[in-house]
Amino acid sequence: MIKLNLSPIQKPYNLYLTIVFLIKKKIAFGFIAQKLDTALNTVAITNSGMINKFDAGIFAIRYNEFLPMILKAEQKQQAQIEILQIQNAELMITSAAILQRLEALVEKN
Repeated sequence: MIKLNLSPIQKPYNLYLTIVFLIKKKIAFGFIAQKLDTALNTVAITNSGMINKFDAGIFAIRYNEFLPMILKAEQKQQAQIEILQIQNAELMITSAAILQRLEALVEKN
């Protein structure tokens, strides 16, 4: 079934509770193809084969084409996270060294 009357989420927490209920009841749900199409067009990805468009405005996601893109994005994101973790560790060491120097200066005075 395709939802055609989309509207903004008024109470996100209620949506969260609904999703938890759906997961516990093992009811399947997925991406809204129209939203994905809009997002892809926003970043100039057109005619990618990820979305089928049928008569009467019905859209369908072709997950075989969609999942590799998502996995590649996740890999890039993970690489960025790892770089940021290294940078954060370096900054923590530098910060600790600066703090020690500051404390030493305060003790001298």
